[in-house]
Amino acid sequence: MALPGHGHDIVAELFRVCLCHDGHPSSENESSQVRRQPNPGQTPAISSNQVDGVSFPVSSVLENYSKLPVKATLLLDQSTSGDAVLAGKGVTSLKSLQGKSVAFEDGTTSQLLLSAALSKDGMSFSDIKSVPTPADQAAGVLVSGRSTAAVTYQPYISTAVAGGTVHSLVTAAEFPGLISDALYLQNSYLKAHPAVAAALATAWNKSITFYKAHPTQAKAIIAKALGASVSSLSTAFKGAKFYTLADNASELNGSFKTTTLPLIQKAMISAGMMKTKVDLSDSINATGVDKAAGK
Repeated sequence: MALPGHGHDIVAELFRVCLCHDGHPSSENESSQVRRQPNPGQTPAISSNQVDGVSFPVSSVLENYSKLPVKATLLLDQSTSGDAVLAGKGVTSLKSLQGKSVAFEDGTTSQLLLSAALSKDGMSFSDIKSVPTPADQAAGVLVSGRSTAAVTYQPYISTAVAGGTVHSLVTAAEFPGLISDALYLQNSYLKAHPAVAAALATAWNKSITFYKAHPTQAKAIIAKALGASVSSLSTAFKGAKFYTLADNASELNGSFKTTTLPLIQKAMISAGMMKTKVDLSDSINATGVDKAAGK
């Protein structure tokens, strides 16, 4: 996910900065049809029609695409320095990991990032020795000398790098949008409630505008809602980029569709996270974004 550990919660609370914060309420028209639900498991919830929409990692939707009658209606965030391949100081390129051990968690964004990085350098998983490791423990395996490299996320990246013996070899910033979250709505719900996608895009834009104008206040609101301290979320905030409405208007039905989605799918197939290529030409509905942006 783009903001590991607290990712979807932070994204949800950004909506609440707009919808619930005193003095910055959304209009009743924008919020009256939207109810926030607990998250018992997003894939089964959306596939069984228990909820009408979810904030979801794009890679998770691709992995379960045949089971999810949904459309991406809004890009939310992407990882930049929030996910990384770490290595010892003597390792200066991915090529030098040929035949070496790499600790990472299968089926996660760690594997996705590693797959994209290997492919970029003309390598594959057969060129390294995989060390299956939970993502929150991978950095520890590297630091203790049990692997040559590791893939993990914040805050484990910062903690490991601060020790002085390892560095970031590759970050998600090198693959824009590879690790990202989007708002997905049920196809049937979109058809029955065509105005909601635009209302949510408008609400999101207000949230991002408030967040940028009042970052200290916004982060405090989010941290309080999550039952966490602002400092504990600092690396998560720094490690991601939030998509604005303008970003969505130019990218959702543009470069995200033509470049980012194919990149994600290629990396997932190379990693074995998807068995076959699927047709994603109808996976996006940008009408809400376009309407909110005045296009």
